[in-house]
Amino acid sequence: MYCQQCGALADGPFCTSCGKAQPGGDEYPSAPSLNPQFVTESPALIAARQAAYREELRGVRGWLLFLCFVLVFGKPILCVSAAFRIFANPIWRHKTPDMITAVVNVLIAACSIIAGLKLWLVKPRAEQFAKDFFLVSAAVSVSQNIALRVVWGVPNVERFVVANLFSSALWYLYLTYSDRVRFTYEQA
Repeated sequence: MYCQQCGALADGPFCTSCGKAQPGGDEYPSAPSLNPQFVTESPALIAARQAAYREELRGVRGWLLFLCFVLVFGKPILCVSAAFRIFANPIWRHKTPDMITAVVNVLIAACSIIAGLKLWLVKPRAEQFAKDFFLVSAAVSVSQNIALRVVWGVPNVERFVVANLFSSALWYLYLTYSDRVRFTYEQA
C-alpha cells in the first residue's frame, strides 16, 4: 500500500516517511512521532523568514563595509602616493609615461572615493557605479600596461596589472552575486 500524502510505500497504519495515518490502519493504536523534515511550513511563515533574512543582510556591514573602506581610503592612498612619488622625483617629472601614470592614478583615486562613498551612503545605483568603476579600472590598467610596455619600453609592469585585474574581478563578482549587496541597494 502507498501513502496518499507522499507516495512512499506504507507498511502499517502510518507512513514511515511522513507519518500520515493510513486508511484501515486501526490495528496499531499509537502513531509514531512525525519526522520534522516532512512537516510543511505555512506560506506566511516562509515569507516571514525570508523577510527576516533580508533585514538581517540589509545594510553596509561585513565585506561591503570593508569594500567601502578600500574604495574610500585604501585605493586612493596607494594611487595618490604613487603619483606623489612621480611628481616629487625630478628625474621622473620630465618623462611623459611617468606623468601620464601619475595623472591616471589621481583620476582613479578620485573615482574610487566617489564609488566608495556612493556605496557607503546607499545611494541609488551605487552598486552599478562601483561595478563600472572596477571594469574601467581594469581596462585602464591593461591599456596603461600596453602603452608603457610597447610605446615607451618600460619593463616589469605586468605584476601591477595582474594584481589590479584580480582585485577588480573579485570585487565585481562580489557586487554581482552578494545577497547583502542585492538587499541593501534594492530599494535605493
